Amino acid sequence: ALAMRRVRDVALMTSLGDWALQEGLAGALNAQNMANVLWAYSTLEVEHRPLVTAVAAAYPRLPDPGTAQTVSNMFLAYSRFGLCDAALFEGWARQLRSGAVPGELTIPGLMMIVQAYAACDIHDPEMLPWLQERILHPSVFSAVTGADIAGICSAFATLGELNDRLLTAMADRALEPHVLAATSSSEVASILYSFARFGHQHPGLLPTFAEHIERRVDLGAISAVDLATIVWAYATLGGEDVTGDMAGTGQIYQRLLRVLIRVALQPRILDTINAWSISNVAWGLGRLSIRDSRLLDELAGRAVGMVDSFTAQGIANTLWGLAQIQYHSPSLIEAFAARIRANTQLLDTSQALVNTLWALTVFDVVDDELLAALLQRAQALPLKFEELCQMHQLLLHVRLHADRLPVTRQVVTPKFATAAEEAFERRNHGQGSALQTSVADMLR
Repeated sequence: ALAMRRVRDVALMTSLGDWALQEGLAGALNAQNMANVLWAYSTLEVEHRPLVTAVAAAYPRLPDPGTAQTVSNMFLAYSRFGLCDAALFEGWARQLRSGAVPGELTIPGLMMIVQAYAACDIHDPEMLPWLQERILHPSVFSAVTGADIAGICSAFATLGELNDRLLTAMADRALEPHVLAATSSSEVASILYSFARFGHQHPGLLPTFAEHIERRVDLGAISAVDLATIVWAYATLGGEDVTGDMAGTGQIYQRLLRVLIRVALQPRILDTINAWSISNVAWGLGRLSIRDSRLLDELAGRAVGMVDSFTAQGIANTLWGLAQIQYHSPSLIEAFAARIRANTQLLDTSQALVNTLWALTVFDVVDDELLAALLQRAQALPLKFEELCQMHQLLLHVRLHADRLPVTRQVVTPKFATAAEEAFERRNHGQGSALQTSVADMLR
């Protein structure tokens, strides 16, 4: 009753749990009661580990596991309390697939199970496809809402497992007028994230969502995280369209981005924005070639104050995005450089390492110790074709500033320099870039 009414009284819930344990009630509950107890504590986010552990230990020993809905409640409750037992999940999954438990799973139950697998990072090669097929069953799918689409797609995106058939069906459903009208900004952000995560292109999703956000969504309800997610998704899925045909979808996207920039400049967004959101907005603006100096000034200023909160990927994304649109913030570049200087192992992937080096090149950073350390690490990694192209730009930078980068110059191996130059020329069909030509002229 408390959970149904969202009445969170921690003292009362704790006392009830203590009393239940003292009276030995945990093992006396039937399956439905156990599911209700765990669901209530997890829904209200009240931590009572002894009670939860006792109920969780008793449930698998019951001769009757309850209904399909009971099992789905147990899936979710176990995952929320961190009781991630792959073998137990597999047993429940077999019962559901075989029809050993009575009742049909509805959309809420199916979503709870998918979210449990995602929260526990459990990949079941039989259960996950089965769940996708059950969701697509006409009797189930006809009840899907925007919130359901957001929850299901984001869970499958976390798992990295979602087939094109379900994605297409979800997009079509999301665009149905009565579903779209009730879809919130947070749900739009989750849906867009999922589609961008899988790189799934749906012809109507981006333009329709853009108009929905611009005209119907309560812009005052958009959070900093939602805003950053939306910018990142449009940059990931619709980058060329946003910067392309201004008479068609490009015009719609440009209007949306102007709206999002206005929202991003609101104090409530700027006061709550975190490092993750800054890096994704910066990367998105760079990918879309959108330069709004006022917003960039705000983002850079706040980033300097929270530089220690940025992940390696966050640093790389921020620098790469700003470099793409030629936005130079000396204080932010130095703050990031100092963070990397203190731990040159921080950039732990080739993408983060190469994008950072490329951005430092664009910003004409001449820091011999830093560039030498990062370049030495880059040369030890198996770089992709595009990453080698980026490294060629860095090597031109090193040649241009040879007198100020003696250590970096010594670090460069002939083999690496040749591989980077050949990749760059192959990408440009033997034609050097303007930067390459300019540097070559200077070196002559």
